[in-house]
Amino acid sequence: MSETEKRPLLNAQAFKSVKPEDKEFFQRAGEVPGLFLRVRPSGAMSWVYRFRLHSKPDKVTLGPADPSGRKGLTLKEARDLAGNHRKLVFAGKNPRFEVERKLAQEKANTVSFAQVFDDLYQGGTHGESRPEESIQIFARDLRAGLKAVPIVDFGPSHFAKITSGPTWRHPTGSLKHGKIAAAYRLIKKTIRHAISRGLLTDDPLRFSPAKSFGGKTGVEERNLGMSEIRNLLTQLTFWHTREANRRLLKFTLACGQRISAVLEMRRSEVDVESGTWRIPKTAADRRTKSKGSRVLPLSQYMLQLLHAQLAVVGTSNELVWPATNGKQIFPASVRRCVEDNLSGIEGFTPHDLRRTFISRLHERAAQLRINAADIERVVGHVLPGMMAIYSHPDPDDPLGGQRDVLNAWGNILMKIENSRIRSIIRSWNGARGALRRVPWI
Repeated sequence: MSETEKRPLLNAQAFKSVKPEDKEFFQRAGEVPGLFLRVRPSGAMSWVYRFRLHSKPDKVTLGPADPSGRKGLTLKEARDLAGNHRKLVFAGKNPRFEVERKLAQEKANTVSFAQVFDDLYQGGTHGESRPEESIQIFARDLRAGLKAVPIVDFGPSHFAKITSGPTWRHPTGSLKHGKIAAAYRLIKKTIRHAISRGLLTDDPLRFSPAKSFGGKTGVEERNLGMSEIRNLLTQLTFWHTREANRRLLKFTLACGQRISAVLEMRRSEVDVESGTWRIPKTAADRRTKSKGSRVLPLSQYMLQLLHAQLAVVGTSNELVWPATNGKQIFPASVRRCVEDNLSGIEGFTPHDLRRTFISRLHERAAQLRINAADIERVVGHVLPGMMAIYSHPDPDDPLGGQRDVLNAWGNILMKIENSRIRSIIRSWNGARGALRRVPWI
């Protein structure tokens, strides 16, 4: 017979006189099978409920024990709680898991959506190479509306209410699809983190895709025609933005690189005298998508823009295209600048400049006497099929073909800028909704 079986069943009077011993011992509490009082040599006492589920033994600690009930559960309270657990066992549920779920639920009731987002990004589990942009988007667009919303109460109505404000619409009244999609992405990422932490058991937006709120779920792969390029370069003169931003968009269109690579451009990577730009390989702090560093020749058109930009920035900043505060510009900021100023071209994004560069040059390759393989080398693409086997740059001038491509495209852009066209009717952002006739230059 074990020591536990030798001890008498516990009652209220015996509970008051329980004394610790040299070794930890368990004493049956009676009435509810499986309920024990655990007494440690230090004098600490707690209630333990032992049970068997699916032929496997298990136990759950109910809490500290105290005959007076001031610092723990009394015998009656422990028996009532153990009785509830016994019912769960009969129903095929593990009381230990139910207790943990209840504690997580109580914790979740006090944790706001904004706190879960902060835990995700401060804990370093977000998986993003540059989380600053996501943190900025959440702080600007979502934090005010979600800081008081418990994570367990969040639902589609909360996000719909946030995106119903005027800041989510263009002056014309149409929704800012890209902005809504970016916010929806952060919402979904925060929900997944809450599920992994046990704060949620299911996704409240599982039946509400981004498009139901007006978010653009897919990227429209489009490029500008020559008339739209002419429209863009003309309107740039009248945009309500810094002159540096106008140069930035022109340079992005002229070089054919990704907007993120242009925004991360460093002075140390540019050699104006030799007319080259060394683009580093992709890394944790650089998103160039290139497996290795490569050198891009600079056209005369690009060099003119760089000379003007570097003269304004000076030597105090390593970035070639810094923001007004000296820090790096986010691609989303460029996208908002385009959305707020450009008219006549719907659904335009900065990445369309890269697509335009590739498409317009490929269709004019024969006319401009340039090689299609050199166009792909300029934008950093891996050459396909037989082109990769047989198309190689001149060993005496490895950058010559790429320079021809960029100079040919730069001459086209320069010709468009220097041309004079009668007039254009466009929305003038200074007077919202009004139309004003602006001369082409």
